[in-house]
Amino acid sequence: FAADPSAPVIDIGCGTGLSGGALRAAGFTTVDGWDPSSQMIERAKPKGIYRNLIEIDPNAPFHASDGTYANAMASGVFSPGLAPAESIEQVLAFLPVGGCLAFSLNDHAIADGAHVGRINDLLEACYCDLMFREYGEHMPGNDMKSWVYVLRKR
Repeated sequence: FAADPSAPVIDIGCGTGLSGGALRAAGFTTVDGWDPSSQMIERAKPKGIYRNLIEIDPNAPFHASDGTYANAMASGVFSPGLAPAESIEQVLAFLPVGGCLAFSLNDHAIADGAHVGRINDLLEACYCDLMFREYGEHMPGNDMKSWVYVLRKR
């Protein structure tokens, strides 16, 4: 759903680079990674996936200068105890109109209801459009599934 795969994309909660590698394999050429763990960032560096790796404060809201990123992804980040439901709107806020946010919500996040409620609020307010939603394996072998969403900012 991203209009230009050469435009900068942020991998929020990049960890060791698994998601960033998938972004590169899908044709994205300018990928930055954010993670609250310096140890994870150190493990991601040698892979050469990211233009920039930035350690973020896990207790601070997500923020980037307007126009820095055209799109964003957050795999396994939006969940109770990790990034609260408001984080979805925080990321959309710094994306340009037409920018996409791809993310997953695992079974625990769905059961909690806060994240799905926030998504529905944003959709009802016409702040974004639901481009994609699919349920499937979250982490094969651990008996947990997740919904994958793509929201496009209006």
